[in-house]
Amino acid sequence: MVVKILQITIFSLLVLLSIFVFAVWAVTWRPVKMESIKIECSENKPSLEKEKKIKILNWNVQYLAGKNYVFFYDLLDGSGPHKRPERKDIEITLEKMVALIKKESPDIILLQEVDENAARTDKEDQTKRILEKLNGEYCHAEAFYWKADFVPHPKIMGSVGLKLVTLSKFKIKRATRHQLPVMPGMWIEQQFNFRRAVLETIIETADGGEFAIMNLHLDAFAQGNNTMERQVRALSGLFSEKLLAGIPFIAGGDYNLLAPGQYEKLPVPQRAYFNPDTELRILTEKFSFIPSMNDINSPERSKWFTHFPNDPAAGKPDRTIDYIFYAGVTLKSSVVIQADAMDISDHFPVIMEIEIPRKTE
Repeated sequence: MVVKILQITIFSLLVLLSIFVFAVWAVTWRPVKMESIKIECSENKPSLEKEKKIKILNWNVQYLAGKNYVFFYDLLDGSGPHKRPERKDIEITLEKMVALIKKESPDIILLQEVDENAARTDKEDQTKRILEKLNGEYCHAEAFYWKADFVPHPKIMGSVGLKLVTLSKFKIKRATRHQLPVMPGMWIEQQFNFRRAVLETIIETADGGEFAIMNLHLDAFAQGNNTMERQVRALSGLFSEKLLAGIPFIAGGDYNLLAPGQYEKLPVPQRAYFNPDTELRILTEKFSFIPSMNDINSPERSKWFTHFPNDPAAGKPDRTIDYIFYAGVTLKSSVVIQADAMDISDHFPVIMEIEIPRKTE
């Protein structure tokens, strides 16, 4: 009798565990290592002309939340008071963001933290809203890097959907999502966690060549493990592949890392997010980038800050963590737009102008 009760108990527990695992599996997302991405682009879009100036804008838009909040994750201990932005702030921020883009009129736009089907932004498709405001001027490709029908975190308790979005005035030939290494953790935790990625879009040049555009957002809150190093090494591999193939590229995004020389200049409480010997060194020692080392460590380095933390203890822009790496192109100019973007996001747009030189025979 005791044995039978024990058998029934074990069987019941196994059934409950199976139901639990199935439920978690059903509401979460497991992308493949490399995936072809759908492109939205009209046939009349032009190819890219070499030796003509191309303007690129890179921007983490913080899901159009604006700067009126301290979200729970904005403080290292997770104690920020806000869970989501109000609807009116989303609408105001969308208008301001689009106005800045129209003013700058970039040829290529790399956006991070764009929501779709996220409870915190009323499950709307923010890419669609942005494109409508831009009047169909851009081709686009997009890739999720956080997606679940329900996340049982006490500050979320709903659906999430976060994307990389690349917009181009030139015709996009193809797009690919590259999965980056994920943060270690228990199985259940990993199912609901971010799946950081690189969205690569290829633009065909008028002479039949290719120009690669990579859009990315690396992990944050990865203290105590080697996630950042593994992700940066994966990027280094992608960049090197383009170099070996002779394909010019730019790779813009929120790298969530300081360049060498910045750590010591941060207020001590803000250093907890970073390693003294930055993992970004793996890239900065091999590839060109903006803001450059000279910019970041100059007496006027504040002009090149790209991040204005929501943490009230910071109080002002204080670091550069958004970059555009590049190779095979000629840099003509670069700037960080601060004043016009101060209340739009906790990140500022990074803009560069480049030319792709013609190959000499």
